[in-house]
Amino acid sequence: RKAYQASPSDSIYARLLYLEGKVDYHQGKHDSAYQRFNDATTFLPRFDSATYRMGELDLFIFARFDRALVHFQTLARNNPDNAEAILASAYCNQKLGAHEKAITQIDRFLLIRQEVGMAHYIKAISAQALDLEEIACANFLEAHRLKVPAALDSLNSYCGMSLNR
Repeated sequence: RKAYQASPSDSIYARLLYLEGKVDYHQGKHDSAYQRFNDATTFLPRFDSATYRMGELDLFIFARFDRALVHFQTLARNNPDNAEAILASAYCNQKLGAHEKAITQIDRFLLIRQEVGMAHYIKAISAQALDLEEIACANFLEAHRLKVPAALDSLNSYCGMSLNR
């Protein structure tokens, strides 16, 4: 509160709003947290941490996949090597049913980081939705190797059935 009264610069004001948003987030006040993160980006438009938090809230709390996608795409434009933004964009596209886009983004992510089981799992789910059996099974297998628990069920049910044909 004292920092706000000191008439800080826009940058400092944005960071104060971000910190308050983090407190609200951890207290389960998601609407208030979202608003504070949004306000922070008003004062500091390329505030990646606040943008990421809004995307995270839209994706995992509010299930607003289209809005989350915009936040993660903004992050990826600001920093093309931001692997987390690429992975989150792929997941948003998958949730929106844009499986081709999800696979393209996962492939881009895998160029940066290959040992992330969830990336392979997301790719497998989208490949399965597109009836790309070989790609789906190869990625379920890799996700399982990388310890993604859900991959084993998918590997057994989807790939096991396809292997019997």
